[in-house]
Amino acid sequence: MQKELIKLLEIADILEEEGYSTLPNDIRDIAEKMNSITKKNDNKDTLDGIIKFQKDRLLDEQPFEFETEILHILEELVEMLGYESLYARERAKTIFQHFKNHEPIERGKLVDCFADIIVFVVGSIMKLGYNPKCVLNEVSKEINSRTGSIINGKFVKDKSPEAKAKWYKANYDKCLKGQK
Repeated sequence: MQKELIKLLEIADILEEEGYSTLPNDIRDIAEKMNSITKKNDNKDTLDGIIKFQKDRLLDEQPFEFETEILHILEELVEMLGYESLYARERAKTIFQHFKNHEPIERGKLVDCFADIIVFVVGSIMKLGYNPKCVLNEVSKEINSRTGSIINGKFVKDKSPEAKAKWYKANYDKCLKGQK
């Protein structure tokens, strides 16, 4: 919707240049009001876009497999240490092997652990000087701009030039505290 509103404002500018005086102001006023409402709604629930990503790709309908979920998290942690994605995946598997024979954890405890991870991540984002809501909105835009398919329970990005041309790149700089 944001793109459409920007286009509407561009049309208003063109009409204004063509000599139409009242119509562009009406269009501009409506577009700016809609743009303002859209921006407010973008921040309404920062998890909506992430949930949309999961549902649109039917990831929420995949079976919960403890090892797979933990490997996803471990892979991201290894990438955070500076390793490339493919190497990070292999390192995550190696790390997990050390814990493979653990006792099963009941569902409620798993949810508590995942929720605690979210709390720590939000705190870390804030300590780095970023607004976590803005960061989640940016990552939501980025992941929702991607297409791909599910392979072995994991969403795999379509890396074709056509698909990449449509990717949105998250702009975390605008999420720095004090930025608008």
